[in-house]
This record gives sequence, structure tokens and C-alpha cells, in this order.
Amino acid sequence: MSKLNYKVLYHFENEKVAIVEIKRNGLINADKAQEYLWLFYDKPNDMLSKLEFVSMDSNDSGESRKFENATIEFNLQSATFKEKGKVLKLDVINADKSLSTALKEAIGDYLLLQSFRSERY
Repeated sequence: MSKLNYKVLYHFENEKVAIVEIKRNGLINADKAQEYLWLFYDKPNDMLSKLEFVSMDSNDSGESRKFENATIEFNLQSATFKEKGKVLKLDVINADKSLSTALKEAIGDYLLLQSFRSERY
């Protein structure tokens, strides 16, 4: 099995979706937007999309991340993802726990496509 070229920093999941923040390894002179990625995985449709990070906040009750069209609020026990009027409750998964095969493959494919695109332009 090949070594992953990223580290999972945050992992949230329910029966239909998974949301992860990853830090890409081995990038040289990359800006933070290329190095740190928030990804949304739609399990039933096997589709992965990037969440466009805007800002982050932290307080006594937990943390939040704001994206262009969504937000996620989380603490050590649970997370709530809000997008276009939809609210999803998610479990917090230990970042050291292995990702599902489907999610690993989707992330690998996404990163490969991004590498291909950056080499061409």
C-alpha cells in the first residue's frame, strides 16, 4: 500500500457525507490554500468537492470554519454543517482513524487531478 501524501487534520462523518481537512505533504513553496484543503464527500454519489475556506474562529464552546457557501461548527463530540438551508449533524472521527477506502480513493483522485492541472498551467 502506498503512503498517503497528506495528513488528516479534522474528520467529520455521518451515514451520507464525510468532511475532512487535510494538509498536503511534500509541497514546495505552496501557499496555505494549496497546502490545507477542506473536502466534502457525498457518499451515495461518490463525489468529492472542495470547500472554499474563508475564515476560522475558536471559543470556549468549540470551533467554526466559514466557507464561501457553508459553515461547520464543531467541538470534541459533534459537528454541525450548514449549507444552503440544509443542516447536517456529524460525528467527530479521530483524525488518526483510517479513512474508508472510497474516501481515500476520492481524495487521491482529487489530488492527482490538482497536480495534473498545476503542471499544465
